[in-house]
Amino acid sequence: PRALVLSSKLASLRAPAKQLLQLLLPDRTGYHQLKDAALLQHALSCVSPTAGRGGTAGDEQQQIGTSPPLTPSKLTHLVSSLNRLVRKRPHNAFAFLQLNPSFLPSLCAVSKGMLGAAGGRFPRLVPFALSLIQLLLGCAQHAASSISGATSGAAGGAPCEAPSGTAAPASALDALRPVFDMICELLLCSHETVRFTASAALSRLLLRG
Repeated sequence: PRALVLSSKLASLRAPAKQLLQLLLPDRTGYHQLKDAALLQHALSCVSPTAGRGGTAGDEQQQIGTSPPLTPSKLTHLVSSLNRLVRKRPHNAFAFLQLNPSFLPSLCAVSKGMLGAAGGRFPRLVPFALSLIQLLLGCAQHAASSISGATSGAAGGAPCEAPSGTAAPASALDALRPVFDMICELLLCSHETVRFTASAALSRLLLRG
């Protein structure tokens, strides 16, 4: 599965790796679980404090076992891939986040640092911020809907709609709060570039909605 997320130098191995994995796991559910786990573990290793310290530049064997240092373009691609995963198979992403609660805060911290350092030189600045906030909101939405589904199931299986104007269940608010705290950190960041791009991206999402 590691070959599914190799760097661009070894990108030619991705398609054969997918074909082999499909042969070994003809069941689509098992195939997607393994494929998604490879992406999520790769993302976790990229944003961990030791990311990029395990290999020697140009050493292909090291690249298979470790994640190369992130660049703005690699970070943009990573966040875009995570966004697609959350849209297509949110249950796999949410299960991973439950086991790795520090992943999203680490991703936001890395993104803030890279945006602040690159400033206006960050490629596709606003689209990246838009993708990052979409990812956070998608995770929050799935967390809240999962809790709502579990609550209605425990109550007898029939979904219970709250009366108009009433507050959301506390459990749903608790699930949403960490993500909205991360968005607030982006909006209040000391780096002007981070504040501007996060604000512009959130405005676009709200206007769409």
